[in-house]
Formats: sequence, structure tokens, C-alpha cells
Amino acid sequence: MNKRRVFFGFFMLIFFCQALFCYDGVMAGQNNIKIVRTEYFDIIYAPGSEKSAEVLYENADGIFTELSNLFGLLHTFRLPVVISPAQDEFNAYYSSAPFSHIVMYDTVPPESFAVFSETLLSTFRHELIHAVTYNLHNNFWTKVKKIGGDTYNPALLTITSGWAEGASVSVESSGGEGRLNSEYHKQLVRQAKIEGKFPRFSEVQGARDVYPSGQLSYYFGGAFSAFLQQKYGMEKYARFWYKCVNFQTLTYFGCFKKVYGFPIQDAWEEFYDSVEVPDVSCDPAEEDWCAALTAGGKNGNLKNVSLVCASKEGAAFYDADSASVKYACFGRGKTGGSFEEGALSRAKTLCTQDDVSRLNISSGGELLAVSYTSLSGRVPKNKIRIINTKTRRSFTLPESGIRDGTVFLADGKWYLAAVKTHSQYCTLNLYSLTEGKNGSVKKAVLVRQKKFGFGKGVFSPSGSSSGRVFYILKDGMEYTIRAFSALQYETEWTVPLPEKDMVIQTVNVRAGADGTERLAFSFTRPGTMPRLALLSADISGRKADFSLSTRDSSGGIFSPSCVSGKKYVYSAHFFESNAIFTADLQKMTFETYSVRISEFAPGLQNAAALSAVSPLPQAVSSGTQADSPFPEFSSASKPFSPAKYAFSGPHGTFVPFALTQSYVIKKSADALEAVLVPFGISYITGTPWTYPLFGFSAGFNPLTESAALLAGIYGGTSETQLLSYYALLQVEFDLDGYKQAYGALNFSSKIALGRRTYLSFLQNAQIFEGRQGLTEIPLDSEEFFGALKSDDDTHRILFADITSAGLGTIKRSGKGFYDYSGVELSAVYMQNWCACVSEPSYEYDGYQNIGLDFTAKNSALLPLSAEVFLFPSKSYFLGALAECVFFTKEIQKSTVKMPFLYVNRFTLSGYYMGKFTHDWRSYMDSWAVFDAADYMRYLCEGDFFYYDEACLSASFMLTPNIGGLSRPAFRFELKAQFLYRQHPDPDQNHYSASICGITVF
Repeated sequence: MNKRRVFFGFFMLIFFCQALFCYDGVMAGQNNIKIVRTEYFDIIYAPGSEKSAEVLYENADGIFTELSNLFGLLHTFRLPVVISPAQDEFNAYYSSAPFSHIVMYDTVPPESFAVFSETLLSTFRHELIHAVTYNLHNNFWTKVKKIGGDTYNPALLTITSGWAEGASVSVESSGGEGRLNSEYHKQLVRQAKIEGKFPRFSEVQGARDVYPSGQLSYYFGGAFSAFLQQKYGMEKYARFWYKCVNFQTLTYFGCFKKVYGFPIQDAWEEFYDSVEVPDVSCDPAEEDWCAALTAGGKNGNLKNVSLVCASKEGAAFYDADSASVKYACFGRGKTGGSFEEGALSRAKTLCTQDDVSRLNISSGGELLAVSYTSLSGRVPKNKIRIINTKTRRSFTLPESGIRDGTVFLADGKWYLAAVKTHSQYCTLNLYSLTEGKNGSVKKAVLVRQKKFGFGKGVFSPSGSSSGRVFYILKDGMEYTIRAFSALQYETEWTVPLPEKDMVIQTVNVRAGADGTERLAFSFTRPGTMPRLALLSADISGRKADFSLSTRDSSGGIFSPSCVSGKKYVYSAHFFESNAIFTADLQKMTFETYSVRISEFAPGLQNAAALSAVSPLPQAVSSGTQADSPFPEFSSASKPFSPAKYAFSGPHGTFVPFALTQSYVIKKSADALEAVLVPFGISYITGTPWTYPLFGFSAGFNPLTESAALLAGIYGGTSETQLLSYYALLQVEFDLDGYKQAYGALNFSSKIALGRRTYLSFLQNAQIFEGRQGLTEIPLDSEEFFGALKSDDDTHRILFADITSAGLGTIKRSGKGFYDYSGVELSAVYMQNWCACVSEPSYEYDGYQNIGLDFTAKNSALLPLSAEVFLFPSKSYFLGALAECVFFTKEIQKSTVKMPFLYVNRFTLSGYYMGKFTHDWRSYMDSWAVFDAADYMRYLCEGDFFYYDEACLSASFMLTPNIGGLSRPAFRFELKAQFLYRQHPDPDQNHYSASICGITVF
């Protein structure tokens, strides 16, 4: 074989991976990217984010100067800031790897995160606080970073997520806005104290991996940091950060004691005492007006569910643990009757869907609108599905970028209202729905649009049978309730809130028999927990009456929905779970207010009014909403070139060791072994939006007396599982010249085919050509230099590839860590061949085959898993594996004496594995799959060798609770195993035991 052709082909594969650049990270699919520079920032933005980039261009330097002065930053720095409108899921992040940069997802935040008057700037401020605090370096570490890169940051060893998010959340809230000034966001901290589950400080650092997991760092860390700043001053707080990021102590708790003069546990106890909570029972069902809502049947457990909505016929709710949307009818007596006389019937699962954000049901319970975030594409996209609750048939709108859907029947026609977002703009869309023969929706046509200005938030529209659609409008920090009619174009209405400091969420409306509209929603005042609010709106009389509940309750009141004139269903949010309750209005106390309803006609414009509803045959491009940028911004914006920016922008990270290896073909001639070539240097860089990452390495090993050069790329769709890949190429030289070359390509993809089914693909290819060394130093060797050199100068080539394609339905099915259910069937194509290049007449070794792998999981009783392999390797033709988790205990604790270690859970599990082979210690021929009938005959006749293994293991799952390691991605297991083999492999014992991977016997 011509080796130049082989490596030319491999270079083409690497080039192919580089061509996938546009599919990587938050810039997936974006073109015509531009850059605009300020004194401290390189603002890089995609089309559609021009207005957002302009806002940052005008304000970013001022925010940086303010934060620098606040924390006493000694050395300023430049920072790339990336703005992308590609995905619909609101988020942003700061990272110092491979260089410091900020990435912002340019979209409107959800209702639950509407805590700023200027969301874009406040989110940027939050991430910039991370950048400033992580870079409070002295002269020494500043010089280290200039040479080695921004990743050389001691803060990564000392600062946990609890401290990092605590700093950003506390400072973002210091001006009166932000999460610490939102009663909805303070709910978690209060609830923990009400329930007696207030965590230790070491338990809110980011290591928790079950609900509420990552929220603890934001809410507890933010509240604690604000407490320290208010009681002991900002100067001490900044000094604590300065010592941590300059590595003047080994741990944050040691640094805290040096700065504040007392242990952090004492400060945490002071903070605990400062948290004010209402005098309520931890169980709201103990109140006379509240009762837990339950349903019949095995699927009727309404614990750990959220996003409830109800009609007069039934209630729908979402179980996030199993990603199930469920529905239960209200039971009736034999003679009919009302909800008060019956109970919920057996709950049925309408569909399974991940990342559901809202449920809204029609007043008669016929149709349910499910708003969710789809992860089936390159980036997360908001979608809406409409489900018939009787037939379970569903229709998904082809349009993306829409959320908060509400479905309603008016004047004999079905409508859907939803919020469409792009960048910082909202549009309220109205669709006309067409029913099929079975009552399900088969078509949705956009009939009208209503556009809103930059930065204005539109949330939770709700339609009634009168044809009116009510929604929440947030303009700055001012909330109002708006309404328009789906049946006429003339007017829209505004209902002002009775109190200025009220914050509201999740409007649900039902048309009253007397012509009024009855709305239910959640509200807070300063110092209260989320409470129930009712609104009776008389549109024709231009009058609205508010009824606001006067008492707090444990769990708060979220997503209230009307069941009857007397009963409402709502969701309560507890520290470790959510639950559904009913509220009896006759036993609750309210205070009432009356307000006037304002009316706006088409064409009437003022600061508060938006463009009136008008007919629109088709959607308006999101790009038309962007205001014309100022000339200064336009002239400063230039086309962005990743290649140029690699040289003009910040440099990546230099690592003082090599990533290179020297490869040796195994005796089986189907795989490689590796020896490190560690002495050298590596350089890792990437794009300003992180992916793809590029790596270059040069290494030397005195034992092999060789040097190697390596280049690689790693990337994919970071927010979804659509694509992940890496490719690398390495060349090695020794004193005799060229020694060997090695290349690898790995590609994986998971594509959703429906609500539960998915396709998975995997390819892992390796190619090797050249001379080999040794993997172990010979016993008679007396030399150090060249001890792993081989006298064999034969040039060999090895190619190995595993390609698989699978169809599966395995998904999470419960709250437990090991709760998964479903099946998956995969076909695996294996090939490898090895040949002697220097002796072409030498016969090569080769193998090709196709194997099958079937996996089934179920967690109804215990987490069980069974797997059957057919031709999984060339060593045996059939294998099976059965696993069971007998017991698992969630611990989720960290002790005061060992705060640097977090214990997640204890697990007792076991497995049994068996495998069949026809010939002892021999390999099967290529394409043995075509002889499957013969192998099954061997199995039936007993003409086989059987090997098995049974294992019982006990393990603790732990997470380092220090620095950047304090997150679930770095958890590990301490495991003890006992193994029994009734039919062991020839080189195995009947019994063995190991602790932490070390064999005891």
C-alpha cells in the first residue's frame, strides 16, 4: 500500500473536521460574523445581534471601570465578548480556558429570570464580575499569565462555584435589582430554613448532583456573599478574593479565617440567623385552606412534579424526573357533581419530553400546549407541541423560537398564542389551528403578530373562550397585564397593578359566566413568599378588581389555575422537590383593590403602548426589528476572521509537558499500546466562543530516544448531542530519522427522531505506520537512554476502525440517580488489518465483522440493566451482562472537619457476565456473522467454552469540594469489589477482590 495515499486521506479527514467549524459552539450555522473593539473589549457578534452589540459597545468599558474600582483590580486586561442569537435558551458564561472570554446567548430571558431592567447589560455585568474577580492578580501571576496563558490561575484551585457565583450574584444585586432582590429567587433559601434542611456552607459549593444541585451556588452563595459585604464591608471581601486568586493560602476556608479572623462556620451561622422566614408550617397541607392533590393508579404520584395547569375537566402536570407530561381527569360521582365531590382519576402519560418550560390547557381540557426546549439540532431551540388529551395525538409547530404557548377555543375556532423571541426582541404571535378528523391539530397558520421594542419582556400569554388573550408585559422593572382580542383588531387593554413593587408570574385566565375574565397568577411583595392573586376584569366596564392573598405558605404558590369558582390548583416549590396542592378560596383571606382598565386604539403610540395588533399574512423577519445602529458603531464594526484573530487576539495556554505518545502494535495485531513521550511543551487554543479547540504538542522521551510532534482538533455542538468529534495526527522521529506516524478520528452523534426515540452514531478510527519500540524495559538492559528502543526495524501499518449505528429509547425514568428505562439496538462494524510495509510479500493480518448489541433498562422496582452482545469481538461470539442496583442512599453531605470532600451517595450493586467461544484461545474468522447459524448450533449442542463472572460491589460516589473541581463533572468512586468466577478464563482465579481498583487477592 502507498503510505503517502493513506496519510493524504487522513489529512483530508482532519481538513473535514476543520470545515465543521461553523457547527461548533454558540456560533453554529452563523455567517458574516463581525467584530467591534472598545478600550477593553473585542465584541464579536453574529447577524441579528447588532443592537445588542451596540448596547455593549456603548456601556461595556464603563461597567469594567466600575467593577475594577470596586474590587481594586491592579492590572487591566482585554477580553473577547461573543454575542450569538443562534440559540433560544438564555444563558452566558465566563471561561479562562483556553484564554479568558465571555460568551452571551442573545435571547430574552424566561419569566423566572426577569429580574433586571436591562437584562443584556446586567447579564454582561454578572459575567464580567467573574472575569474581574478571577483576575485580581499581583505582578507575579500577571506575568505568569502573559507567558503561559490565562489558564494559569490559582483561583481555579481555591475558588469554588459557591464563591464565584456568590460574588456575581451579590454584586449584581447591590443596586436594587437582581436575584437577591427577587422574592421568587429568595424562596429556596427561605424554604431550606422553614423545612430544617439548611445546608452547611461546604454543601453549597457546586458538588451536589441532585435537585436543586447547581442552584445552591447562586442563591446561597449569593446571599452569603451579600451578608459578608453588608456586615463586614466590601474591602474585606475584596481582600479575601485577592488572597485566594494569588494563592496566598491553600484553601478558601483557610483564607477566610486569615482575612476575617474567625472560621467560616461561625460566619455561616450568623448568616443563618439573619435569614428571615415567615411563621408557617413546613407542610402547607396543615393549613385549613390547602390540601395535597393526588391521583389514582400507579402513575398518580404527584410528588416531585411541577408546571401544573388545570381546567374544569382535569389537570396536567410535568414530572421532570421522568420527563413525562401527565394528565388526570377530575373524578365525578355517579350523578355527576363537581370537583369538590370527587378526586383525580388515574393519571395517564400524554408524552415524554425533556426540558418542558410551560403547560397550558384549554378551558374544556381538550387540548394542551406544551412549550419546551428542543435539543435535537445544533443549538437549543424553543418549540411548542399541542396534544389532544383524549387521543394523545400531538402536533408540533414547525416554527422554532416560540415559547409560552396558550391554546383556546373562541367563536368556534381554535387558536394558539405564543411568544416568539429573537435577540432582545419579543413578538406575540397568534395562530389559527385546523383540526383533523380525530380532534387533534393538523395545521397552524400564523394570522397576526404584535411586535415589542428592544428589551421588553412578554410572558405567559393565556387565552379565554371570549377570544381575549392576556399576557404579562415587563418594561424595565414595571409589570402590567395586557390583553387583546383574537376576534377583532380594534383595541388592546392594559390592566395596571395595584402596587408598584408587585412582581407577578404565570397568568392563567378563564372566562366567567357574567362576561368578566377571571385571572389567577402568582405575585410577591417585598419580604413575602410567592402568593396567590386573583383578578376579575370587566373589559366592557373598564374595571378590574384584584384579590391578593394576605398570608405566606410553605413552598409558595406557583402556576395557579382555576378548577372551579372556589378551588384552584397550584405548584409548591420545596427545597428538594415540588408538589401540587389545591387552595380553597373560601378559607383564605384576601385584600382587594380596584383599578381602571386603559384602552389603546390602533396607531396610538406612547412610551407604554406598543404597536397595535394588525393582520399579518406571514411572519416578519426578525432582522427587521433591529433598530438602525449609530454611525459610530457601524463604522467601528469590521468583518471577523478567526484566522486573523488567532494571531491578533489573546494567545492560548502553554502546558509544560507533552501530550505525545509512542505506539506499539499489540501481539493480537488489532490494537495499539502506547508509551508516553512526556518531556516537552503543548499549546492549546480555540475560538473566542471556546469551540473548536486546537492543540499542538512537541515531546521527547530519553527511554525511546525519540521526539514527536502532534496536532489535533476537538469540537462539536457544545449545547446538544448532535455532533462531537476530535481528530489528531502525530509524527515521531528518532536518531535514525522518521520512526512512525499515528492518526485518530473520533466522531459521535445523537439525533432525536421523536419525543423518546433517537438515532446514535459512533466512529472511532486509528491508523499507524512505521517502526515500533518496546513497552517494557528488558530485564537485562543496562542502559537508560534508549532502553525502550527495539532492534526490529520493520515498517508496519495498522488500521483499526469501529463504526456503530443504533436506535434507542433509553431515557431517565425517575428521580433516582440510576433510574433509566428503555431499549437500544446497535449494529457495530469492526475492521482492522496489519501489514508489513517494508516486506510487501509478507501476508497481512486482517479482520472484519458486524456485531449486534441489545440493551434494555428498567427501574420500576430496582434499577436493572440487561445487555446481550452478538459477535462483540473476534475472541467470542456471544456475551451477556445483567446489572442491578440493590440499594442506593443519597447522602449529599460534607462535614465540617473534611469540607474539601463532598459525599454524593452510597451504592450497593452487582452484575453477572457470561461469554461463549467456540475454540479455546483462538480468534474467529472475518465475517463470522454470516456463520451465525453454525455458532448457534454449537451453542445448542454444547460445543463451546463458557466463561463467567459475578461481582458484588459497594461504592461511595465523591466529589472534590475545592476550587474548580467542586462540580459533578469531577466526581469519582471509592469502590470495593468481590468477584466470583465459576468458569474463569484460563489466566483468572475463581475468587478475587479489589479496593479502589487495587487487587487484594
